[in-house]
Amino acid sequence: MRSCLQAQTAIAEKASPKQKAAALIGKGRKSRIIAADNHPAFRNCLMHVLQEIGNLDIIACAEDGRQAVDLTKRPHLDLVLMAVNMPRMNGIEATRKIAGSLPDVRVMG
Repeated sequence: MRSCLQAQTAIAEKASPKQKAAALIGKGRKSRIIAADNHPAFRNCLMHVLQEIGNLDIIACAEDGRQAVDLTKRPHLDLVLMAVNMPRMNGIEATRKIAGSLPDVRVMG
């Protein structure tokens, strides 16, 4: 598992956080994000990194794929950050369900 510092470095090497956020949805509105991962330490690290990006609004965290699918019912969702190996429903099946019902929501693994 990558450390928080490695994750931040990888993001910073390619573009600034504001540039990445602007590329997601454009300027003028925050991207609304759900993060799904069954490892609490990684989920907390990811949330910490994402909170540093001003154009992102982290609206929820999911511990498994089923919870991620349930959380996508929130309005104006833009992006789901999805792990692959999770209990109850894996990230691949959760992505299929989300893509089938919400084609405008992006899912990133």
